[in-house]
Amino acid sequence: RGRETARNRLQAKIYALYVLSLNGSPDLSTMAYWRRYAPENLSNDSRAHLAGAYFYTGDRLTAREILPTSFAVNIFPRESGGNFNSTLRSDAIILSVLADADPHNPAVYQLVNRINKAAQGGRWGTTQENAFALMALGKLYKEKSDGTYRGEVYLGKEKIAEFDSTQDLILSDPRLAEGKITVKLNGDGECYYYLKSSGLSTRTDLPEKSTGIQVTREFLDRQGNPLALNKIRQGDLIIARITVKPEQPGLENIGIIDLLPAGLEIENPRIESRESISWLTQESVRPDYMDVRDDRLILFFSLPKVRTYQFYYALRAVTCGEYILPSIKAECMYAPEISSFSSSGAIRVVRD
Repeated sequence: RGRETARNRLQAKIYALYVLSLNGSPDLSTMAYWRRYAPENLSNDSRAHLAGAYFYTGDRLTAREILPTSFAVNIFPRESGGNFNSTLRSDAIILSVLADADPHNPAVYQLVNRINKAAQGGRWGTTQENAFALMALGKLYKEKSDGTYRGEVYLGKEKIAEFDSTQDLILSDPRLAEGKITVKLNGDGECYYYLKSSGLSTRTDLPEKSTGIQVTREFLDRQGNPLALNKIRQGDLIIARITVKPEQPGLENIGIIDLLPAGLEIENPRIESRESISWLTQESVRPDYMDVRDDRLILFFSLPKVRTYQFYYALRAVTCGEYILPSIKAECMYAPEISSFSSSGAIRVVRD
């Protein structure tokens, strides 16, 4: 743990030198110190940042000497805290520096290919990966010639829009979800497009999935008994129990989103102890941050140990009717492959 902390501190120092140099205020003495005494302790992305710091001072020779000698993929797990290091983040940082300091380096194509292949659904896994990847690729694409083009958008066989390279086109037509979309282009320019959709499923039997962490939600009555979800009485107090079980220690920045069905409202977002509920035998774990909204409860936790964590809060059944019960979801913000969703279904609120 100490070595990891020291490494993160060193990364932050080298990145600060990079930013100072980029801003036109290089700290040459500190740069020279790390260049001489700690090159073997620097990760490849930190070496790239130090090389970039020298490049922005005009010292291109030193910058190329410091650049990593090998750009072979260095696979390591995503950090859920600290500096949020990951394999993709490292590749993107190196590519960003190469795009400035050595754009014709044969490794540029190799890094671009790795970064592009790592994208899923038009994005990468975390905020930092997206930021560094877009910055690096943007530097390279900026050097491409603009060119011009004209285009058409078809929904099935019907043309629904025309566009050209002079301005952006944004379509918000609900019919886009109803059939096959075709984009036709003429010209020598490059056109970039994307499609974004969102919504909630109306299914009540969504499959549950857990990878690296497990989260579940239960609704209980005042006595701690499981609640019959098909006949909740209007006005009843409901105790929600969220159970989280990490499969590895040291997880940070775990976000839990508990979407509520219509008909229920949060009454007490935190039940502290058995003083308020006689059957509660375990303290409700304290979140690092909590956001209470009309339709959901959002929690953030740090989970240092592999054990069972439980959080309790109170709701009130306020409106009669039949409602979809959305899944509860847990995800590690900076390692999104660690995620879980479960406990979907349906509820019915009836008059007393």
